[in-house]
Amino acid sequence: MNTAGRTGSCTLQASPPSSVRRISLVYSSYLLPKKSSTILQTYMTALSSLLDHYRNSSMSEREKGTYFEELMLCYLRNEATYRDLYSEVWSYGEWAAQQGLDKRDAGIDLVAKTQGTGEIHAIQCKLYAEDYRLQKSDIDSFFTASGKKPFVHRVIVSTTNHWSTHAEDALRDQQPPVSKI
Repeated sequence: MNTAGRTGSCTLQASPPSSVRRISLVYSSYLLPKKSSTILQTYMTALSSLLDHYRNSSMSEREKGTYFEELMLCYLRNEATYRDLYSEVWSYGEWAAQQGLDKRDAGIDLVAKTQGTGEIHAIQCKLYAEDYRLQKSDIDSFFTASGKKPFVHRVIVSTTNHWSTHAEDALRDQQPPVSKI
């Protein structure tokens, strides 16, 4: 993956062994003026198309998840609100290597460090169909892995707004606390 620093553009590239696909995302905060519903609708249509492409062209669930994780990495590094909140955003593997930890996927996809305070946030990325009902079992490994120090906050990024009662209940009164995007 190539990221152009904090300038607002990312190129996402995945190269599975059997084929090579290139997916580019160019994001600029000026594309989304807050009061322009037409531009927001265009953005959402483009995002929906990109997510559908990930869902339909991925050779495996892992590949689909990796595409979405890379997209969220770019988003969190470049979208104005999160760019101001986070000084660094890493894939879990990158962060774990820096910490001398096992880089294998343990349920956390991304790790972010807040500006100023240096707090560490664990982030889980879930790419599901829009009508999928997210289950508690879908987030259990994330809760287990991110419930330890140094994580002081947890974020779940999901492409579905449908959460089971048990999944919603699991979010309440957690320590560290959990936010949904």
